[in-house]
Amino acid sequence: MTRSLHCVRVLEAIAVDWITQKLYWVDAEAKQILVLDLKTRLGKVIANTGNQTLPRSLVVDPTRRQVLYTSMIPIRVKKCLLCLDGYIGVIL
Repeated sequence: MTRSLHCVRVLEAIAVDWITQKLYWVDAEAKQILVLDLKTRLGKVIANTGNQTLPRSLVVDPTRRQVLYTSMIPIRVKKCLLCLDGYIGVIL
């Protein structure tokens, strides 16, 4: 569901997909990864990481249509892969 996004609680990381002109960011307090279409100004949550992870860094690879992010969890860091549309991929 695409909607207008008004509030970012704690901005942790940000990335831009220059091909589709979309902005991706991590809201650390809400534990979400969000996307905003820079043309329409509409956005959506593409990942709710929940209480088990703390999303930190974020990288967009527009040629592969992937979003990579690291997640701080107790004791170790894990790398996770999402598709640009929010389909949850694999934990690397």
